[in-house]
Amino acid sequence: MARPKKVLDSQGRSTMDRVLDAARDLRRAETVLHDSVGAARASGVSWQVIGYAVGMSRQAAQQRFSVPAPGRLV
Repeated sequence: MARPKKVLDSQGRSTMDRVLDAARDLRRAETVLHDSVGAARASGVSWQVIGYAVGMSRQAAQQRFSVPAPGRLV
């Protein structure tokens, strides 16, 4: 992902580099989380237990993790 060409100073570039790094880390963490939930489900872990682990209801966990991770194909 490219940084906008016109960042006024080195502080702005440094700050944007941190934003880009954090966004990349978030995408990686979301993928790991989705993969981990998929493995847990394949091992027979209930949606209730998974929901508790991620701080949401059973229904919310099922809705969120029943689809592929953002940016990942089926």
